[in-house]
Amino acid sequence: MLNNVDFIELGIVDLVGRLKTRTLMNKNIEKILEEGIGFDGSSVNLSDIEDSDLLAIPDPTTLKIYSSNGHKIAFFLCDVYKDGKPLSYYPRQILKNILKKKNYKFKAGPEIEFYVKKQNFLGNHEYMNPYPLDEIKPLKRILMKKLDEIGFDIKLEHHEVGDGQHEITMNHQDALEMADNIIFYKYYLRIFFKENEKEITFMPKPFYWLNGSGMHIHFTLHNNNGENLFSNDGKLTETALKFIGGILRYSREITLATNQTVNSFKRLVPGFEAPIYISWGYGNRSALIRIPKYRKDNINRIEVRMPDPLCNPYIAIAAIYVAGLKGLEENIIPPDPIQENIYHMKNELETLPSNLEEAIKEAERGTILKKLLNNGFTRLLKEKVNEWNNYMKYLKEKNMSRNTLKITEWEIRQYFYM
Repeated sequence: MLNNVDFIELGIVDLVGRLKTRTLMNKNIEKILEEGIGFDGSSVNLSDIEDSDLLAIPDPTTLKIYSSNGHKIAFFLCDVYKDGKPLSYYPRQILKNILKKKNYKFKAGPEIEFYVKKQNFLGNHEYMNPYPLDEIKPLKRILMKKLDEIGFDIKLEHHEVGDGQHEITMNHQDALEMADNIIFYKYYLRIFFKENEKEITFMPKPFYWLNGSGMHIHFTLHNNNGENLFSNDGKLTETALKFIGGILRYSREITLATNQTVNSFKRLVPGFEAPIYISWGYGNRSALIRIPKYRKDNINRIEVRMPDPLCNPYIAIAAIYVAGLKGLEENIIPPDPIQENIYHMKNELETLPSNLEEAIKEAERGTILKKLLNNGFTRLLKEKVNEWNNYMKYLKEKNMSRNTLKITEWEIRQYFYM
């Protein structure tokens, strides 16, 4: 098996969504697939130092074969075990568990935005600019072909609103498979652009004066027969409305899952097409939940616009799924859709948390993330509280306001390559 590859690469994902890998010589792959490899869980905040031995077992369904630096590499994402049992709060396990509990199939399709770093920002790049205004379009076409060869179902690419901002979209898939693909997609894009002497960032707001990068996710809910429960005769169903109602009602307490960094909240500000107000609407890109309506009488999905590319996709998708299901269980009917530019409305609408500290407090007050993460909730919270405190310390040292929207050197160091 895999005789044509040089190395085996095994990946795990920590609680905040960072990929960690180990590279092995291509020997005894069958044994590795069956027995896995041990690793120090305490170094990635998945266990305590006094009891830190964890086991990573590759999932063959996650195999991606790619080339880098002249080598062919077989990449697997792993499940994590402790004392012979799946680690309940391992991010991939969290999503697997919640998807198994309900008699539905949940599908996701993300729009992952990113910036390609440039020497100078000339300000002449606009949404959907063609080549040569979008000067890296030929490189993106090569990338799309490589992603297709690796096994991604790539839909399209375009230049985004920010100067040097781009998006390559994947067609929607089952939620677990998509979360796996998001992890490898980000990993491979960094490799590809690095080998083409360019740097990219998935940082939510790398540049103060430009639009932030979001990861809008389109969702559909299906029964076991494959029927889309969000659409009937091209219109939203009652199921879809209640699912929307649940996400809106619980959006504040799950924000720590969808927007989990200090920098995330500098994207969530007026004027840059990012959602702030807890609302929904048809075709409304100023709302938190947008219902795409490109074709008349063919409304078939919902788009949740608050996640950003630095979220942990397993936990973010799981949290959105649970919030939506609570909408079904509790018969939550959302308020009327808003068709105005919400940024220009004068009436007061409830907003998402305004910073990481507020998101932490909302998660503590709520129950969704506590139940999802189980023992991992305390670990995640401790890491996020420490992150916030370090940021506050930096601002104090620099004599800067805690409410500054400027992008600090601390954030660049912390998130630019995350």
